[in-house]
Amino acid sequence: MLMDINAFLEATKTKYNFALNFLHNRRGILFEKKVVEVFIDIIQAERMSLGQKAVMRVPINKIEPGMVFAEDYYTKQGILIAAKGEAVKKEMIPALVRFAENDQLPMKILVLK
Repeated sequence: MLMDINAFLEATKTKYNFALNFLHNRRGILFEKKVVEVFIDIIQAERMSLGQKAVMRVPINKIEPGMVFAEDYYTKQGILIAAKGEAVKKEMIPALVRFAENDQLPMKILVLK
């Protein structure tokens, strides 16, 4: 029995995002940074070619209006900065950059593209 590709992508989305986060969070610790970055780029390109909106780890200074946060982001004090599913607005970008510069956000964040 063949599964519809969109059903497959939807069914595996949580595991896919978990795997990307695991690799990204352990690059430079368990895995060589450049190898992880290239591997993630390949995985994202393959998944995107299957017709899925890609979850991408984007440098904070490359965030664009209309992108959607793929997970919640909190300050170290537990204050919600950006909510999963929230669309990026132009006026949010300078604040996001400042949060990243002050080590309150990662320098790369997950967005739907």
